[in-house]
Amino acid sequence: KNIDIEMKGMKGYYHDPFSALYDAEGKELSMKSGSFYMRGDDEIHIGIELSNKKFTNPLRFPLHAYPSYIKGNVQIKIK
Repeated sequence: KNIDIEMKGMKGYYHDPFSALYDAEGKELSMKSGSFYMRGDDEIHIGIELSNKKFTNPLRFPLHAYPSYIKGNVQIKIK
């Protein structure tokens, strides 16, 4: 029920890039709590604690305001 996301960003980027969270069936999931903090100039950490409702993996995180702040070719590596 806990999700930890680490992202590399540009210096000065202080935004949560996700607008919502959905499960594999398209159901929007609610968050019990969340955190956002920076480490250094370009490392973003996002923590999400989901409510106790059941969901189906995989989860989907649409990007908020894409592509207004993303320029050029972008690659996202997910571990």
